[in-house]
Amino acid sequence: MRVSWAEILEGLAFAGAIAGLIWNALEARRATRLQMFTEYTRRYQEIMLMIPLSAFGEEYDFAALEERERAETLAAMRAFFDMCSEELFLNKKGKLEPAVWRYWRNGMTDLLRHPAFKVAWELIRQGKYYHRDFEAFIEEIKAG
Repeated sequence: MRVSWAEILEGLAFAGAIAGLIWNALEARRATRLQMFTEYTRRYQEIMLMIPLSAFGEEYDFAALEERERAETLAAMRAFFDMCSEELFLNKKGKLEPAVWRYWRNGMTDLLRHPAFKVAWELIRQGKYYHRDFEAFIEEIKAG
């Protein structure tokens, strides 16, 4: 059986088209992950700007705050914990690169070393339902 040049070129064109489709799919996946990382980074920055700098110290006391400042700070910290819950979910579903998850997890760990974040977690979790996997995850981080 002889194969003509036209058939060879047709096969090469088909293989090229398949390779192009695979390349486009991989690029779309990479772009989507980059967009997601960028969006979560933007949200993180916005949340951190809403939290008073004093909350990152050792002496922060929610009880000593005026009601408005207390409510605003807790709202920002609730947004932080909500975002962390989403990130844990994305990781469990395999939607995050391992390096991104380690980076985000390390950030959560660093923030939960601050007493204000520990206290905020206890206050927030009383009035808001989080999935038990997320609650266990936060408790594991707090335990060190």
